Amino acid sequence: MTLKNKIYMKIYDSPTAAVPILDATDLRTDFDVRHLPGYSKGKFVIYNLNDETVLSIVNGERYISVDIQEGDGPIINIVNRFYINNVIDEVNLPDQIVSLFAFDILRKNVLQHPLGEVLVQNPSLERMVNQVLSTSPDWRGEAKFKYFPNESHKVVPDGPASRNVGGGRSIQDCLQHFGSNEFKFKMYTVDANLIFAFMPSEANVQMTKYAEEPVILLRPEAMRANPMIGAAELTITSILDTSIKCSAVLDISQLVSVGSNLTQEQLEVADSFAAKTAGNSRYQAFAIQHKGSNYTDAWTTIVTSYSPTKGTNMPTTSSRWAQIDY
Repeated sequence: MTLKNKIYMKIYDSPTAAVPILDATDLRTDFDVRHLPGYSKGKFVIYNLNDETVLSIVNGERYISVDIQEGDGPIINIVNRFYINNVIDEVNLPDQIVSLFAFDILRKNVLQHPLGEVLVQNPSLERMVNQVLSTSPDWRGEAKFKYFPNESHKVVPDGPASRNVGGGRSIQDCLQHFGSNEFKFKMYTVDANLIFAFMPSEANVQMTKYAEEPVILLRPEAMRANPMIGAAELTITSILDTSIKCSAVLDISQLVSVGSNLTQEQLEVADSFAAKTAGNSRYQAFAIQHKGSNYTDAWTTIVTSYSPTKGTNMPTTSSRWAQIDY
């Protein structure tokens, strides 16, 4: 079988090693990368490795990088030195299948770092986040804040001039506590940085810069399935698109337009879709999944997104956001 798509999957014995201990580019491989609140992770499958090679992966700390190439297009990196935390080797005749489970190196080196008491002066969210992150010797990225109403992440609240945070938790636990309790944001690992994305509701979206955010325009020809509608929720399945990042704003206006070449059944679906999303064509990407194999050309991106504004039949409130948790 000759396929157009290529996966360059390499495994290293350190985060900075120049030469991989295994280059699986010429083997059958699959990838399933998920960018979720908290941190990114993935499952990577390699077929028909010999026992000696499997042992070389299992013994010691290992890191995986994955580049992909669709047809004659550019080579794109989708995973950069994820830490492999689990390996499962199984036989499913006639194949021997090795599944590698890995997560973003930021989680290993920074987010899992134990946190003692941290005293923050003038404790705005931005100050607390940056001071907590600075306790990890491996933190070299940037904390980026998006969509906070009236730049509220910079505001020092009324009350004491200092605040103790931490207290025996990990950095990740501390930051997620801020997000789930006081400040209503989701945290993502993106390109060695941390994104703190506020989840606007219809009550406060006008106080954010959400409307000024550059959008990613989704087009009908890129869809692999009909968009799925839920309560203030939209799930898109498209051809692989690594340009979509968590917290990005998606413009679905082109998906609700109807062309004259559609069948009657397609027209009815489009009309229903347009009615449910009327008044709002912008959705905030909440969770992203990229899937593919060099054994098939059906590579896909699945995006779960939510509406921070009120559509005709789809109001979004802060209580709705509180129900969202992965």
